[in-house]
Amino acid sequence: AVFMLRDAFLHCKSLKKVIIRGGVEIPLFKGVFNGTSLSDILWYGDNEKLYWFLERMVSNESVYHPDYDAMTIHIRKDSDATEVTQWLEKYRFRNDENGVEAKFKIVKDL
Repeated sequence: AVFMLRDAFLHCKSLKKVIIRGGVEIPLFKGVFNGTSLSDILWYGDNEKLYWFLERMVSNESVYHPDYDAMTIHIRKDSDATEVTQWLEKYRFRNDENGVEAKFKIVKDL
């Protein structure tokens, strides 16, 4: 398992890409991507876990969140992206604490 601690990348403007491989469980602690320039998540993991990862990521960020609407989620070419694409298009992820909503773009290119 990979653990990303609170404020692990706080204000790290050079962080633009995160690569997540295999079936790792990723507990996201509050503020792990605060103040970053994260624009791409390369998701090699299980697509079913992607929803929960994104939900936790948005709900755990603070006022220094990345620009989610400019973020692209890259998934494997051989995966069945239909279901993932449907819920990414249907649901906006929301952080009730700071009012941020996010809608992600998904690309099947890994």
